[in-house]
Amino acid sequence: DKETVLYSDYCLTVYCNDILFEKGITLESSNQQSEVQCSNGRVGKLCGSCPKGYSTTFGSSACRKCQGPWYLLAIILGFVGLLLVVILFLLNLTVLQGTILGVSFYANITYLYSDYFEQYGGPFLYAILSWLNFGVGFELCFFDGMDEFTKAILQFVFPTYLFVILLVIIIGAHKYNWKIFRVPFIAKRAVPVLATMMLLTYSNIAGAVIIPLRFSTIYSTNGETTTVWLQQGDIPYFQGKHLVLVILSLAFTLFYLFPLTFILLFGDILRRYTRKLWFSHFLDVFYGAFKKGFGFWLGVRLLLRIIILILKIKTSMNAFTNIIFHILSICMAFELIAKPFIVHKRCDYCQKNKSPLVLRLRKGFHTQIHPNMMDPLLLFTAIVFTYAALQDGKMLLRNFNTKFSFLVYLSLVLLLLLFHGCKYFPLPTIISQKSRAFGSALQKRFFQKKIQEQPHVGINVALADALAEFPFYEVTHLQLLQESDQEEETFSSENTDYFTSSTASNY
Repeated sequence: DKETVLYSDYCLTVYCNDILFEKGITLESSNQQSEVQCSNGRVGKLCGSCPKGYSTTFGSSACRKCQGPWYLLAIILGFVGLLLVVILFLLNLTVLQGTILGVSFYANITYLYSDYFEQYGGPFLYAILSWLNFGVGFELCFFDGMDEFTKAILQFVFPTYLFVILLVIIIGAHKYNWKIFRVPFIAKRAVPVLATMMLLTYSNIAGAVIIPLRFSTIYSTNGETTTVWLQQGDIPYFQGKHLVLVILSLAFTLFYLFPLTFILLFGDILRRYTRKLWFSHFLDVFYGAFKKGFGFWLGVRLLLRIIILILKIKTSMNAFTNIIFHILSICMAFELIAKPFIVHKRCDYCQKNKSPLVLRLRKGFHTQIHPNMMDPLLLFTAIVFTYAALQDGKMLLRNFNTKFSFLVYLSLVLLLLLFHGCKYFPLPTIISQKSRAFGSALQKRFFQKKIQEQPHVGINVALADALAEFPFYEVTHLQLLQESDQEEETFSSENTDYFTSSTASNY
């Protein structure tokens, strides 16, 4: 009806130009009116749709024309997910070490200011921040005709894909002992990496769960009232295909968010009383980085994420930023005073490797980079960021503080990656182990050949010649003798008597 006018008291600011209207925004369907009311080329009720021939994009609220096959993007994103898992394994970036907790906390907090950060931080820094939160970081149209409904469903796909990869690795390494996963560091780090991924994707999945549950009310001048999904105003709320989104959101909430929240809040108490060994080990992964009695701090930080996410929806930007500023300040003061994390005096994993190459690489890290040092620094950079957001009308100060905060944060992240790479990267260890095994085999062959060709020279001379021929490889005389004795069933009686004598026992 041309005489009927639709209006609503709330529309997403990234969709609607609601500053043109002091009270709500009219939602007439004419194209001319849509151009005035909607931003980023959007049209329709609550500006939740794209014009014909255009599609919704990831990483932006704009409507764009899609180009390129969707399966190529799917392959690229699949490779990126696999690469992320590999990096966590190789660098041992897990919650068990504790150093990654501050990195994810900063990324989750600042990403709530994504619109602000995109404006003052610049597109490049915004893209990096999005990647740290499992976002795209730039405009990406997945396929032609994608709308907000499809986009909301796809938000759950990437985290689910990461969990499937990790579950396959855990099952293959621990239950079926698949050959591809027999590398020691894979089996040892599989569960910690899974726990880390659950923590890293928590905010991302929580945001994806909230989106389908948001709604708005559309009023009509003829007295009718309709409740619709906020992201796409032409979809009735809790009806039709919107029920699919609701069921998906509730499933992730009941089977992922609630259990993980409960575990992180009360897991430090549960692990003292649980009788299930596997569950106890799983809890130890989350709380292994904390001192006794400070495991609650992990749950508190998770609870703060939930509170902050709710405040983001319910409060104004200035009030929200003020609250964040004070919360971060209290967290930093607590960590500086209480020092809740365990500080390992040395890296047991690193001490096992005596390779000269590895020792040179790790020589610069005599002082451990530990969470008690990294977390307060990362919290301080987040405080600087929120302070910049509070500077109304001071554009230069906002630009400087925002970029300074994030560049300091990136520097700390790079330092952390370098530290973990030098401490935990397994390739030098594997090369060193293979090298020692190869050297031992060469020494053993040379020793056996010497004994066979010149049995009169005696075992001591043969040992000395073998070690002189291959001095780079560290193999003890006794080990060489024992290995040779196991393979060679018979030695000459003279050599056997000599081996069992007191002279040989000195080795």
